[in-house]
Amino acid sequence: MKKHVDRAIMLNPNDADSLANASYMLAMYGEGEKAVAFSETAMRLNPRYPDWYIAFQATALFTARRYPEALAARIRVPDYFIDSTFFGAAILAKLDRLAEAKLWAERAVVRLKGRPGGVEHAAKGCIHLLDNNPFRLQKDRDHFAEAMRMAGVPE
Repeated sequence: MKKHVDRAIMLNPNDADSLANASYMLAMYGEGEKAVAFSETAMRLNPRYPDWYIAFQATALFTARRYPEALAARIRVPDYFIDSTFFGAAILAKLDRLAEAKLWAERAVVRLKGRPGGVEHAAKGCIHLLDNNPFRLQKDRDHFAEAMRMAGVPE
């Protein structure tokens, strides 16, 4: 998949949506700093960007271990992105704001359970989140899983 995204960017380096999507993909491939750069470029190219750009930027910043910036981005994301709420919990956990992280995680689990199939996904806990956010590098999977455990998400 990465080669297809690279090709899309090569063919049209000014396509803001492709750059924003690529930022998430790069975060999943362990290239956090490059992902952040792509998200910043996407936002510059499309100053009226949709909310999902910010959600992907928060993910990129989390992967880059830039937690204060990740939290600032995440706070700007509407709550209708459930995975983004889990990322907010992870960011808060990594900032050692565990009480807030647990509240965010609990809120995300409640919302997840309200979705079709959500009870089963919530029962899977961290495994569902890792499957839904497919980090390619074990160190990034472990990083996210650790943050989820810190936030109280069951394994």
